[in-house]
Amino acid sequence: MRSPADAPASRQGTLYVLGPGTESRRVVAVTGFGPHEATGVVICDTSDNFALLATSFMGGIETLTKVRLSDGATLWTQTASSSSSPCAAPNVISPDGVFEATGSMTSGYVCDLATGAVVGHIQGEPLAISWAGHTIIQVLSSPPNSFSLEAVDWQTGGVLWRTQSAAEQAGLVPEVQVQDEPNGDAIALTTDPNPGADMSNDRAELWLIRPGYPDLELSDQAEPGVL
Repeated sequence: MRSPADAPASRQGTLYVLGPGTESRRVVAVTGFGPHEATGVVICDTSDNFALLATSFMGGIETLTKVRLSDGATLWTQTASSSSSPCAAPNVISPDGVFEATGSMTSGYVCDLATGAVVGHIQGEPLAISWAGHTIIQVLSSPPNSFSLEAVDWQTGGVLWRTQSAAEQAGLVPEVQVQDEPNGDAIALTTDPNPGADMSNDRAELWLIRPGYPDLELSDQAEPGVL
């Protein structure tokens, strides 16, 4: 996605599809560029023939638009200001374009991306969601002023993995980096043991979390924030 270089205040840009061994292909003109807005490609799936575009304002999502790549047709558009869905401005969106999730550190929702309908509930603020959308990494607030991380399967309500480090108990919100399993629900995750501090001597834990299997610690010597 890019906007015209000679018109930085323009509210229109162009979506292109690029691929190895192929020429770039113009898909459609899109709106949302401007001095206070940003338009970006959230998902591009050539196998399923769609792209998900988002416009944002002041750090929050304003609109989500699903576009068919073959002809540029708009399949649907969500506008946060006109939606009553709890997920109108989602924290995370599954890479398969089916689910979205939002919430605070005490409660949250999982919604169908296309309709905005609530399909599940979670107990915290979602930080990441798996490719297929069923595993969510969430941060929870536990008084007094402490925080913990959980991986949950929102369909069953099962807690797949939980941690609460000494740094988190001291009042620091956990920082994580995740990598999804393509077309699946497994998530590889590293946690920052001391967010915001000098991490030159720190080591993070690296975990593999898969529904239906015991969580697996891959390493306790990973570089913080690197996956």
